[in-house]
Amino acid sequence: MNSSAPLSIDETKQQAHALFNEGDSEGALQLLKQALQQHPNEISLVLGLAQLTFQSGHLQEAEQLLTQLPEADQASGEARSLAALFQFSRIVMDAPEQAELVAKLQQDPHHLESLYQLAAYLMLHHQIEPALKCLLESIQIDKNDHNNRAQKLLLDIFTLLQNDHPQLVNHYRRQLQSFLN
Repeated sequence: MNSSAPLSIDETKQQAHALFNEGDSEGALQLLKQALQQHPNEISLVLGLAQLTFQSGHLQEAEQLLTQLPEADQASGEARSLAALFQFSRIVMDAPEQAELVAKLQQDPHHLESLYQLAAYLMLHHQIEPALKCLLESIQIDKNDHNNRAQKLLLDIFTLLQNDHPQLVNHYRRQLQSFLN
């Protein structure tokens, strides 16, 4: 392949991920930004840039990239997954370490904030069912949660998982309904 020939979008994303994995996060981000200037409507480049920006430790900048997408693109599966990842990360940002939350819940199994934060940690570690159980437990303990944040997070997770895990979502959705009735 001619080294001066422009890279395809897929090749650009692959090269950016390779650079990132080699420890050159700045090079990876710069490559995606340059490609985005050439292809400003290429959603996969925006999503790739948002993901690597997040992985570089710049959560707010990554969130801004997502919010600049047209609404239809924000509703795509990959964009929703990234938005959820960012949401879980924002929750745990100010939370104690996961082990500390577990210890706190052993002392006080009804500590709502710890249940909420632990659910976010669990989702970040792809422990979906334990996360759903934490949120349901929180809702069951405090049905009058004044801002419904555990319920909102649970519903966001349902939306995120609906296509890949419909039976799991339906099971926990029924449990949620039984708690709310």
